[in-house]
Amino acid sequence: MLRVDKRLGSYEESFYQQAFNGKVTLSGTQIPADYRAYLDMGRFRNALILDELKHHPTPALQQFVKNYQLNSDG
Repeated sequence: MLRVDKRLGSYEESFYQQAFNGKVTLSGTQIPADYRAYLDMGRFRNALILDELKHHPTPALQQFVKNYQLNSDG
């Protein structure tokens, strides 16, 4: 369902951009802070995380990759 600004008669683009970027969800559930930070890393975030894991593994990074099922398969 589109959010409509009744004054302008158009959808609220910022809401959908925030949802797309993981800031909010359509169901109202908040995205975990660590995953929001991951999304903020941009287009090559998965490659950056996996490269860091390969060269500088830490228990926290290993758990992050496991929790969010990040892998090099795509």
